[in-house]
Parts: sequence; C-alpha cells; structure tokens
Amino acid sequence: MTLTMEKPTLSRAEISTLADILGLAAHHDRRLIEAHAQIERPDLDELVADRVNMYELWLVDFCATIAPAAIARLDVLAPLDLGPKGSIPELRGEQLERFLAPIFKEAGIPDRFVGQARYEVERVTLTSRRRYRFHFRIGAGSSADPATQPLSRAEQAEMLREHTDWEEIRQHGREIGRYRYTHVGEELVQGEAILEPGEILPPFLQVDHLRSVGMSGNKPLFERRSIEVEPAVDSVEPLTESAESARNESARNEDLDAMISRANAGDADAIAYLEANPELAFVDGLTKKWFVQMDSGPRSPGISAHRDRIIRTRPPER
Repeated sequence: MTLTMEKPTLSRAEISTLADILGLAAHHDRRLIEAHAQIERPDLDELVADRVNMYELWLVDFCATIAPAAIARLDVLAPLDLGPKGSIPELRGEQLERFLAPIFKEAGIPDRFVGQARYEVERVTLTSRRRYRFHFRIGAGSSADPATQPLSRAEQAEMLREHTDWEEIRQHGREIGRYRYTHVGEELVQGEAILEPGEILPPFLQVDHLRSVGMSGNKPLFERRSIEVEPAVDSVEPLTESAESARNESARNEDLDAMISRANAGDADAIAYLEANPELAFVDGLTKKWFVQMDSGPRSPGISAHRDRIIRTRPPER
C-alpha cells in the first residue's frame, strides 16, 4: 500500500462511482469472501465480534489497496453518472472480469480476484474441502525479508525433502487443514493445501528458511530460521475423496519424474535422494539411467524391479 500526502478532490458523482467500484470489488475478493463466511460459524471459539473486527480490518486494507487503481478509472466513468443507474454493481460474467481483473492486477493482488458470485464462493467455502495451490517468494524482492538470500541447489533439495509430506495447518489451537511443497526454486516456493469445510488459508504463513553452514563428513549441515510469508493463491477447487486420491497420486508421480530427470542429468542432490530411497527408483544395469521403481511381485521391490529390468534388456545369449 502506497501512502500519499496529496488529497484527491472528488465530485459527488465520482464519490458515488468510487463507492460502487469498491463495493463490487469487495464482493469478488477471495480473502474477504472467505472471512465473511466465517463470521456466523457457531462452532468457532473466537467471539463473533472478534471475527467481525478482523473482517472490517481486512476490508479497510483492501479498499486502501485498490483505491488508486479504482480512482484512475473515474475520469472515464464518473461523467457517465453510472452510480444512480446501478450499472457497475450489475456487471456479470465477462464484463465483470474485464472491468475488475485489471484493477486487482494493478493493485498487486491479481490472485485474489474471483469471478463467481459471492454467495457461491461462500457456499463452497462452508460445505466443501478445498485444494489451494499457492506460491510465495523468498530472497530479494520478497515482502517477507528482502535481505534473505536465494536458496542454493542443496538448500532447495533439503527444503523440498523436508516438506514433501503433508503437514498440518493450525489456527487458534485447532487443525484447519494440511499443506506441502511441490516445488522449491532459488526464490520461488510452490505448494498446495487442503482446507477443511469452513476454514480458509491463513493470509500469512510461518516457514523455515535454510542456509548451508558446512558439512559433517559427507552430510550437509543447515541453519534454520523462521520467516513470515504471504502466500499468493494460484487456484482453488472443491474436493471429492476420489478426486483427491487421484490428484495426490498424480502429484507424487510428477514429483518423482522430475527428480529422476534431474538425477539422469547428473544432479548430485537428486542422485543422493534417490539412492537413499530405493523403493522409489533404481539404476538400470545396462543403460546406467534411473527409472521409476515398480514392484513386479511379492519380492522386495528394490530387487524384483531391478532384476526384471535387467532380464528384459539383456541382449539374447548366443
């Protein structure tokens, strides 16, 4: 949010149009919609007044965030005197997205725009488990700590290894869902979270930032410190049990395929990870390439798949 000492002078028509823009935008901001859905939940320990106060604080922050982009459109909209005609609040579908999405983008929060009707988003929030795909930045340029250094290859591999399995998300002493990382780069971390019905992804997450501090024999040592990051939501979808199971399996396969590709390209960290987890992959004796481990029977998968692979690829005897 940028503060300025200049106070804009707005006409009555401009104020009316601005109020319509802010009201419409608030009804299509994911954070505000999900927070509003929690206000009337009878199962929460927090007081209703506290939830209302939090919603109102977020609403004020939201309006301040998008105000410059909204005001920039008044020169075009205000002369049309759209406020009394109700034209702006009645925008729907493609027209709504063409009008509001650029405002969210200019305000720096494009991930928070939702095109669906508010009541539909609230209904899904309260009744369905949802999968959030998100990302956050670390290192130079991040809102968390601009002085934080980008992650080295070893630090990336270690952070992904530590957070590949699901971990719980707790808020106000209760478990609201679980999350894991799906990719770690120098400055970008991607992940996914599954939230229980009625729960929302916290606006800030406490995460570990790693820094290499040396070696103990052939094992790297890392120093950890906690930093606060603001996750940007890439997508949200309601879950069914069958869909969740299928997507989990697909995500695991994609992660393993990427790790094997890195190992076959000579990445030492990927090779070390696969060597430590022989149930996942093996090296073919003839091609010297890594392959996905497949259990071909009741024998140990680390032996059976490797042996069967060698048998299938061995040249015919003469």
